[in-house]
Amino acid sequence: MEDRRSIAHADRADERPTGPTSQQFGGDRWAAPAAALLVVVCCAGPLLLAALVASGAAGWLATHGFLWGAATMMILAAVLAVGLWMRVRRG
Repeated sequence: MEDRRSIAHADRADERPTGPTSQQFGGDRWAAPAAALLVVVCCAGPLLLAALVASGAAGWLATHGFLWGAATMMILAAVLAVGLWMRVRRG
């Protein structure tokens, strides 16, 4: 009989609260936006940079009179932007 009491007493002493604990700074609230930003920067960053470079090169070419080259660069920038949009949408 005494063994049962000691086991029951030991079980009650080791119990932990099973409910959620409150966090002081709300760290879970920023986890999803941080993960989304990480996906955009790591996966879509190179395509975004290429689209920006292509549109900048198109502006430079148009300023110096190379309109066919500028048009080609703008088409390339549009293709890269659509590729970026599709990659982010999938991921």
